[in-house]
Amino acid sequence: MGLLRRRERDQAPPLDEVLHGAQLPTFPQVATTALERLGDPEVDMREVGDLLVADPAVSAQLLSMVNSAASGVRRTVESVHQAASLLGTAQLESTLIAVGVRQALPETTITGHDSRAFWMAAARRATIASAFAERVVPSTRSETFTAALLQDMAVPLLAAARPDYDRVIDDWRSGKADLPSLEEDAFGSDHALVAGQMCEAWKFPANLRTAIESHHHDPGDSSGIPFVQLVSVLRDVEDDDDRLRLIELAHSTLGLAPEDTEVLIVEAEGDAAAIAALLS
Repeated sequence: MGLLRRRERDQAPPLDEVLHGAQLPTFPQVATTALERLGDPEVDMREVGDLLVADPAVSAQLLSMVNSAASGVRRTVESVHQAASLLGTAQLESTLIAVGVRQALPETTITGHDSRAFWMAAARRATIASAFAERVVPSTRSETFTAALLQDMAVPLLAAARPDYDRVIDDWRSGKADLPSLEEDAFGSDHALVAGQMCEAWKFPANLRTAIESHHHDPGDSSGIPFVQLVSVLRDVEDDDDRLRLIELAHSTLGLAPEDTEVLIVEAEGDAAAIAALLS
C-alpha cells in the first residue's frame, strides 16, 4: 500500500492534544443506549426499536440507510421496529454506528475539504469493500461496509479542530507526501489513529476499531479487514491510477480476476451516489 503507520496505538498523543483542546462531539445518546442493549446476547429487539423511535433524526436516517441498495435488504422496511426485527443484531449495530457517526461529526468548510466529496468517497469505499466481502466472505459484509465508510471519519473532526489542517490537505493534494505522513509531521498522529481513539471513546466494538485504525496497513496484515485496507487506496477524487491500483491489489491479495473486479467496482459505484446523498 506504500503507507506504513509510524506510531502504534500506545504511542499516539492523547485525543484532546491532537484536537488542540477541542471536545470530541457527543455520540447520539439514543444510539449509544441502543448499542449497549445490542451487546446483550438476550436483547429484546422490540425494546431496541422503542429506544430508537425516541430520536426522530436517528430513526429517519436509519430507515433511509436500511432501505438503500447497499444494505442488501430485499423489501422495503417501513418502521424502526421492523428494521430491528429484520436486520438482526450485527447488521443493526453496524448501520446504527454509521448513522450515529454522521450525526456526531461536525460540518466544516476549510479549503480543500468538501463535505459532499468526502461522503461520496466514503460511500464509494464502503460499497466497493462490501462487494468484495460479499464475493469472498459474505458474513463480514455488514461490518466491512461500516468500517470502510468510517475509515476517514477523523478527517472532518481534524479539519474543524486544527487551524493548520488546511495546509496538511493542500500539501497532500499537491503530492508532497501521503496524508498520514503529513498529519504525523504536523501534530504527531494521523487520522487512522485518531479515528481509533474516537472508536474507543464512543465504545464501538473492538473489531470495528481495529479495522478503522489499521485501514492503511498492508492487506496481508491480519489485524484489520483486508477489504477495508484495499479500498483505502481510493482517494476523495476519482482517479484512474487509484482504480488500477485497487484492481491490481484485488488480484494479488484476493485472487480476483481484473475483469471481475472491474465489473464489481462499476456495480458497487452505482449504489454509492445514493448512499452519499443520504449522508452529505
